[in-house]
Amino acid sequence: MAKAVIYDRHGNPLEDDDVVPDGGFLRVPLPFRDAMSAAARDYFRRAAALPAVHDGLGRAAGHRTGFVFGPRELTADAATAYAERSALLRDAWRQPASPGRSRDCDDDRKDARDRGNDPATRDAAAAYAAYVSRISNAWRTGG
Repeated sequence: MAKAVIYDRHGNPLEDDDVVPDGGFLRVPLPFRDAMSAAARDYFRRAAALPAVHDGLGRAAGHRTGFVFGPRELTADAATAYAERSALLRDAWRQPASPGRSRDCDDDRKDARDRGNDPATRDAAAAYAAYVSRISNAWRTGG
């Protein structure tokens, strides 16, 4: 079987050299071009076995806007996650109230009545009254 042939920059074959010189080139016979290492062959075989995704019309998906569809193996996890989320939302009202928060309406009304007696609310009301007074009299003091 013929080996690869090395040529110099002028196209003359080099018989005894294993290094391609500057400007030189290498010609490989056709049978060598078709050869592939076992590792490369295994990689391409596994890549071909991956499930293909498509745009819904059978064309390969990618590099354009729109939806992407794939085989059931790719969507099984999404369906499981959607079912878990739906169950959580569906049963949320059955969970006990969070600590510090009451679900009783009477307690909510009591909280609303007590809000006016809160020191922070009183301070906010006093601060707002001072602001209104200052703005109302700003024309008299010039500032």
